[in-house]
Amino acid sequence: MEATLPTRRAAVQAPADIPIEQLAFSAYRLPPATPEGHRSAPTVYLSLNHWFEAEKFRAYEPELFREALMQPSIKEVRKLAKKNQTRWRFDWAKVRTRALACGLIYASRADAGSARWQADLNAIANMLRPLGLPEPFLGQTALEYVRLRQSPRMVLLGAAAAPSTVVGKKVNALHRRTESAWTLAHWQGRYSCWRIHDWAMSQFVPIEYIADDDSRLTPAALSALAQRCQSVIVFERKGGKTMDRVLRALSAERKAQVEIDLFDPDKDIPARFGRPLRNSTIANMLSTWFSMSGILSHLTSTTASRKI
Repeated sequence: MEATLPTRRAAVQAPADIPIEQLAFSAYRLPPATPEGHRSAPTVYLSLNHWFEAEKFRAYEPELFREALMQPSIKEVRKLAKKNQTRWRFDWAKVRTRALACGLIYASRADAGSARWQADLNAIANMLRPLGLPEPFLGQTALEYVRLRQSPRMVLLGAAAAPSTVVGKKVNALHRRTESAWTLAHWQGRYSCWRIHDWAMSQFVPIEYIADDDSRLTPAALSALAQRCQSVIVFERKGGKTMDRVLRALSAERKAQVEIDLFDPDKDIPARFGRPLRNSTIANMLSTWFSMSGILSHLTSTTASRKI
């Protein structure tokens, strides 16, 4: 009887991770340039460095923001940002840690097959070294990324028909309750509210898109929504029944925590559904919704420098 030798199986190697400095990804949907325009597809960034440099301009210098997105290399986008340093957003030193951490959330979604995004704090900080940024700053960014990585997903329904003051109080309370660590699960179909989306974008609250622009809140859609989110906030007028079917379907799922926020239309004038707000209204609303003092102070280093 002949002895048989065990056969060796070729080791199956997992594909190598894309170098962190070369990882492209998409993020949020920018507002239309005109009230009659349409939302863009999620903005694409060629690298985390492109994200970091472009975000210095997005809020106040849209042309430079778009120019930064188009730079062909990290070297060129850094050169552009340095050349226009006087036009960076005025609070960049305060928000830059949160900005890069939010970018890491979007990048991790584009690289979901890699286990590196679930590593511990020190490993995340080491992973970021090729970005060429100061190590103390990368350590702060890694800490904030881990906070955001573990944050709950929350969706708000019916907010477009509710008064800005009511929505603002709820969002502000939610932001404080979570210590600013949460993800906006943005329903893009019926009962969506792009005002909340744009506020989240401005404050570097990660956004996860659910459904398509013309989707309806069918039982199947509500079931999927309840399974993806930890909390659902539903706005309804006192005595109204617009959201009854939605509330019944969500309660039946028993997956997400459901909160009802009732508003009185006789006391507040709601923003008309789907109509863009004037700049002055938006400014007042954001002032109510979010106070910069204290919320991001833990992200600001005492040795903050405008050089990065």
